[in-house]
Amino acid sequence: MSATLLLNPLRAIMDPEEYLSQEDLAKRWKVSLWTIRRKRQSGELPAFQVSRNLFRFKLKDILAIEKNSQMSPAIAPRRNTTKKTKQ
Repeated sequence: MSATLLLNPLRAIMDPEEYLSQEDLAKRWKVSLWTIRRKRQSGELPAFQVSRNLFRFKLKDILAIEKNSQMSPAIAPRRNTTKKTKQ
């Protein structure tokens, strides 16, 4: 069962202090929008579906995830970006 629930659309859109959009969460965690979508679709991130393509995340859920992971981007594995140099 997906963690996506239908939410009162006006409340989720009108109250940005309680809910974050996928874009806001991606900026907050410094990850791509696709990472957020993938984690939402897999059920790792509890989300509320406002409309067909509009999702929101409760700020208190995000804060709990950040607290448990000690740092916000830690929930999304980073790729190794260091380049190997020839010697």
